[in-house]
Amino acid sequence: TYDNHVVTLTVTVTDNGDGTMLVEPVYEGSAEFTNTYTVTGNPKFDLTGNKTLNGRDILDDEFTFILKDDQGNEVASTTNNGESFGFTDIALSGLGIHHFTVSELKGSTGGITYDENVYNVAVNVTDNGVGGFANEVQISGSGKLAFTNKALLLGGYIGAQFILDQG
Repeated sequence: TYDNHVVTLTVTVTDNGDGTMLVEPVYEGSAEFTNTYTVTGNPKFDLTGNKTLNGRDILDDEFTFILKDDQGNEVASTTNNGESFGFTDIALSGLGIHHFTVSELKGSTGGITYDENVYNVAVNVTDNGVGGFANEVQISGSGKLAFTNKALLLGGYIGAQFILDQG
């Protein structure tokens, strides 16, 4: 916000008679201007990842992912949409580095081997210089959230034809 006060400046110039001039400014009121700058809103971030299921087709909403803060408190959970998942509009408490973990919740579906990876996520929130926030997200390991599960064949069947030879 710009300081909108007005200052009147009167300048008196006097000839010193020796080839020089004396310049004297006189301010009416304070000549100090104070502008203020504030960042508005609340910092937020989004985080997306990939989900792979080897052994069969993946179903929407089949797998659940948990985002926890650095104290181990659950901040958000989400499920997969095909081979992707995401956390959106995750609120942050202000400027600085915020730490999280992302993991997959082990489900109860039989025949699935669940990915046990836990990813560390650091979100560095800074002032973008125009009244808002900017953030940089860093993810441990490959820099991407990628969970892979394996589906095992359980209770399946294999088609076969038997021919009885009675002769």
